Amino acid sequence: MNRKVFVWVMVFFLVAFSSCKQRQDNVDNPQVAYLAAYMKGDDDKHMYYALAENGFIFRVLNDKKPVLAASYDDQLLRDPMIIRDRSGIYHLVATVSWKNHPFTVWDSKDLINWENERLVDVAPEGATKTWAPEFAYDEENDIYFVHWTAELNDDWNTAAIYYATTKDFINYSKPKVLYSLDGTGILDANIIKVGDTYHLIYRNNGIWVATSAHAQGPYTNPYELTSENVEGPFAFSFYDGSGYAVVWDYFGRSSGFGLWTSPDFKDWTRITNESYPYYNDKVEFPEKIRHGSIISITQKEKEALLNTYGRK
Repeated sequence: MNRKVFVWVMVFFLVAFSSCKQRQDNVDNPQVAYLAAYMKGDDDKHMYYALAENGFIFRVLNDKKPVLAASYDDQLLRDPMIIRDRSGIYHLVATVSWKNHPFTVWDSKDLINWENERLVDVAPEGATKTWAPEFAYDEENDIYFVHWTAELNDDWNTAAIYYATTKDFINYSKPKVLYSLDGTGILDANIIKVGDTYHLIYRNNGIWVATSAHAQGPYTNPYELTSENVEGPFAFSFYDGSGYAVVWDYFGRSSGFGLWTSPDFKDWTRITNESYPYYNDKVEFPEKIRHGSIISITQKEKEALLNTYGRK
């Protein structure tokens, strides 16, 4: 066996082993609850946690106090998004400034101790604003990427979704355009894979969805999910495998999240009320919750969070 073939064989087995280990971890440590990480309408310098142990009744942790603050730049911690990588490490990315380019990134093994806070500057040339970063995983190429909204030359109509790939959440490729409408500004993208299809959800005078067979696009065939004046959409899968949910931010007066669910990402059911107050006996989010993310967690993680932060 020549060296080149040997290397590719080793890569194949390492990827296969990692996938099998992750599947086994999911079997041995099933998800049992949802954790929301978010900013508040009257506080964009801190991250807050809320936990839903059953269904979608989210209760604030840490006696309503924040769990994390930023140290760099304008010290904002807007639009926090958490992803768990294939090795089990969590990574947090957030908007840190309205006027400067970088984002902030942290790492954590337990969702409690966040470390390695750092600035990541991957803004395209001419960018005057960058915001709402999120991480996504490209399964086909076994690589992660950060995507965000960038505006060029203070012109809202240039706002598009850019991205840069990374293997280690430290070093990044040069930025490329992931999705744009060529002359119409868009923002707040979120990506979820459903079956063999990637769905890119974004705001453009309502919430829209474009699809692709590849994580890095091209994304095409956009359709409107809702015409409501909302922003910050975030989609996640149910930990029991029964379907998907998408939340978005009723940013006017920081009035809360909307929640829709679907078994297949095609047919949707509104769970929150159509008008304010949005919450009912099926769903409740914390007061003044704004642009954040929701992940599923294990029993061990839930108990650690409750032991550390307690309930409301």
